[in-house]
Amino acid sequence: MPIHPCFAPSTLRKLPVVLRGKAIDALQGSTQQLVFLAQAVAEDKLHASSKVLLAPVFYSALDPIGIPAMDTLDDTPAHALETMYTRSLVSLRAFGPILSVKDALPLTAVPDLWARIWAWLEFLDTAHPHLPLPPGLRVVYSSSVTFYFAAVDLLFQLLNLTRWTPAVQRSIPATPGYFLFLGHAWRAVADIPEQHGIPAFSAAAMVSMPRAGPNYLPELIRGAGGPAAFVAAAVAQWMHTCGITSPERTPNMPSIYIPAAMLVAGATTAMDRHDPALNAALLASETALPALILATTRITPAGDVSISSLLLTLLVAVLKDTRDVGRVRRALELGLLPAVVFAGIVSRQGARKRPDEAAEIDGNVTVFIEEILPRATAYASVISVLHQEIHKGMGPSKQPMEKFLPLKSHTTLWRALVVLVDERFELLQRYRAKEVPSLRLRGCDNLQCCRVAPKDEFKRCGRCRTALYCSPACQAADWADSHRTECVLASNERNASGVSRRDLAFLRALMRTAYDANRRRLAAQHVIAIDPPAPDRGPDDVAAPRGLGATAFDVSAGTMHVALLQTDSAPAGGPGDHWQLARVRRAAGRMEVHFLFLGVAAGPAGLVPIPFKTPAGSKAAALARLAREAPVPTDDTMGQETEMAAAALEAALEAEGRWEAYESALGLEAY
Repeated sequence: MPIHPCFAPSTLRKLPVVLRGKAIDALQGSTQQLVFLAQAVAEDKLHASSKVLLAPVFYSALDPIGIPAMDTLDDTPAHALETMYTRSLVSLRAFGPILSVKDALPLTAVPDLWARIWAWLEFLDTAHPHLPLPPGLRVVYSSSVTFYFAAVDLLFQLLNLTRWTPAVQRSIPATPGYFLFLGHAWRAVADIPEQHGIPAFSAAAMVSMPRAGPNYLPELIRGAGGPAAFVAAAVAQWMHTCGITSPERTPNMPSIYIPAAMLVAGATTAMDRHDPALNAALLASETALPALILATTRITPAGDVSISSLLLTLLVAVLKDTRDVGRVRRALELGLLPAVVFAGIVSRQGARKRPDEAAEIDGNVTVFIEEILPRATAYASVISVLHQEIHKGMGPSKQPMEKFLPLKSHTTLWRALVVLVDERFELLQRYRAKEVPSLRLRGCDNLQCCRVAPKDEFKRCGRCRTALYCSPACQAADWADSHRTECVLASNERNASGVSRRDLAFLRALMRTAYDANRRRLAAQHVIAIDPPAPDRGPDDVAAPRGLGATAFDVSAGTMHVALLQTDSAPAGGPGDHWQLARVRRAAGRMEVHFLFLGVAAGPAGLVPIPFKTPAGSKAAALARLAREAPVPTDDTMGQETEMAAAALEAALEAEGRWEAYESALGLEAY
């Protein structure tokens, strides 16, 4: 295969006389002159044009013909191995400075050069531990670190050269084994106390990852030494090494790009490169979360928008889907709110130069204010810290955080969040002062009994701790009927919810408060479910309900949304398929179940149901009576959704002053 003209020995004629003589000697096999020229190039002692003209010398030294077979190394004399390693290593190191010269090589020469470089990198990746390194090249670090230093610097310069050539951009990171090699390099340089190797590796990997295929992450993790727990811990250590966690040090911000990008790709469930093991390891890490939050707050307002975007994306990935509310609390204590607001400031500063990254930051700020933080207000273990942090303010003057938010839409969402936080905190204070009515009444889980009594008159199932019985006979009857199977399901759900007993008790108080505020609306929804509005409906057309719906208390969006789940018409695979709703149907009106939806990624439809059962008594018959006597719906309510039709019915009964006549029979006041 003919070599590219820029690597032809004839180009050496353009060099100054003395330099030309040394170059010819090196080309003809002088290792001493090759090392001299490589050192001159590395130490910037030559004019840029002379560096480029020396490329044929180092290109020739990287001829793949000189690569020995691995099984011959033991039989090769040590001095020969030392010479081979020296020539290849100094040539690889020399190409880094050469490629850093603007327009150093024509892009058409890159494929030819890359073929030679990769052949040697792949060989030395395996062989370098067995090769003797000359004393003159052992400057500070070991043979392994010296090799990988040279390699990652060369990769960065090579990828930088091809930044605007899409075909070559894709071809280099797509080389089989490329990210495995990068993983080996990371392992070699990450443990060095100083930052010397991290920037070079960060830069090389940073420009490689966006151009890689979908399977690069497992290869990178495998090369770094896996398992995922090692990677998560190493990334956190990397951030510490870069000075992120030390207020006394000036952080090397570009160096955290690569660990952040790695973890974003591995831990963000929305990405096709998602690595569940890495996500779990990151969640379990004691050091990764503090490092991430500190890194987000250490970026200057005029700093790198790309880094800020990556860090905030990763924080969303860590906190959005976790069932561990203690992690959210910990993040708040570490300064999550200032970090989110600060990222918004960075996005405004960099919106003109990096509009895409700025838009991504803005979107993630919205996720925090609209989803993650509102959902956290439902937990007693979080709301006190959130209330304290949200009213702290920012800066020496402690100005309200909303003043620093990047968009008007953020300000609107923030004000709504503050209102919600204040409401929940006030409710928590009343709950702790025992001013909020508790859910004291329970119903026996034996569907043939369903006796109503205060909760202290029941005993729980010793296995699942969720089913309640008023007597051993009722427990035995329910075990024979269905609990033998349902006990395991109930235990699994209880464990999957991740809710502590303290938080669960406060969630009950939220449910009671929400039920009191919506009890008439829920009764109206039951009526609509029994008898949907129709123009030709008459009192005699209302059938007795076969059972009752279930109430859904949904705090997945933060604010409490209360609605009716119809037990016989829920979509397949959704909450209607839940085994507790099947019990409601079998109870034939004697029991109703109230579900609390937490909005975390476990269970049907991404929700974890925590059922609270209450006795229904004569509620089904009372609802049928209400359906028969309810006002005929107006034309504008025909065909409406259940909640809209129920609102119209509630308003009609309110206007006629008829609610009080039904409340006792419906049992609304006894919940």
